[in-house]
Amino acid sequence: MDANVFGSFICERRKELGLTQSELGSRISVTGKAISRWERGIGYPDINLIEPLSNELGVTIMELMSSKTKTDNVDYRSENEILNETIRYLNKRKKSVRVRCIIACCLAFITMILGIYLSCRYVLDLRLRAIFMLLLIYTASTSNSILFNYFLKE
Repeated sequence: MDANVFGSFICERRKELGLTQSELGSRISVTGKAISRWERGIGYPDINLIEPLSNELGVTIMELMSSKTKTDNVDYRSENEILNETIRYLNKRKKSVRVRCIIACCLAFITMILGIYLSCRYVLDLRLRAIFMLLLIYTASTSNSILFNYFLKE
């Protein structure tokens, strides 16, 4: 999809509806500057804004994505439902990935705290205790970093 064609389509539809960039932006919870960037072909809206944007412009999601209005009487309801379901699935998946990341990081942190407690309780040599605690802190922070990056990529 060409950003300039997409932007021109948004601009044409917005003007047909008699809306300013600020008015359209406030209806979909973005700034007028964001609408301006899209219309100039500098960027695209976030995927979560595709459905509200298509509703405000009075076009289907497929028409918005192809930057063309369909004049024939093809039923786009099923295509819209598929795209909407895809958007809902992606949002749900994003939330589950965040929850798993938080749980994994909490478990790593609890393991670190438990290791420090056990080292303070049962390791009598102060140097060995300090080395053991530093090693635990380093391992936990590294594992949290690795887990966080892994779950963000998913």
